[in-house]
Amino acid sequence: MSLIKDLKYKVGSYFLDTERDSNRKIQTRNFELSTSIGILFKVESESDFILVKQYRKHLQSEFGIQSVSAFGWIDSKQLPDYATLHRGFSFINQTNVNWYCKPFGEEYKEFTKTPFDILIDLTFDAIIPLRFALKKSVARMKVGRYHSNDYKLYDLTFNLKGNALLDEYLKQTDKYLKLIKP
Repeated sequence: MSLIKDLKYKVGSYFLDTERDSNRKIQTRNFELSTSIGILFKVESESDFILVKQYRKHLQSEFGIQSVSAFGWIDSKQLPDYATLHRGFSFINQTNVNWYCKPFGEEYKEFTKTPFDILIDLTFDAIIPLRFALKKSVARMKVGRYHSNDYKLYDLTFNLKGNALLDEYLKQTDKYLKLIKP
């Protein structure tokens, strides 16, 4: 990471820590009781996008979730062709964040104000723009991978051993969000 980008992320982390939490109604939810799910994810390649697209379809067909919205981060100034005009997906990139990586714009506001039953964070790294979306979201239940310095952002975390891949994380998420009895 370049020195300037590293500085932006450090300043962004500081402002993220000072940001007020969203005013939300916290509820334990499972897939059976949920009608809406939000997904946060990072796109590094078309295969990442395809995997999230398949997971979105899986949530709708397997669990009958009526509304699944995905909000993705692309670390570039332009959106790739595969990331344009997909129903249920919205993206932000470097043009949709301020100098310390806080997102802005209608898609960000709409996503964070939507009261999802469950918000699933699919990122393994601390992606500052997505951390802002996570913190500001009014979702009833926030689920993500355990991060030692971000665990307070979630209501339920999964601590996967070693370098677990996204596939394994999705399986664990499905398993436990089916088992939970609110």
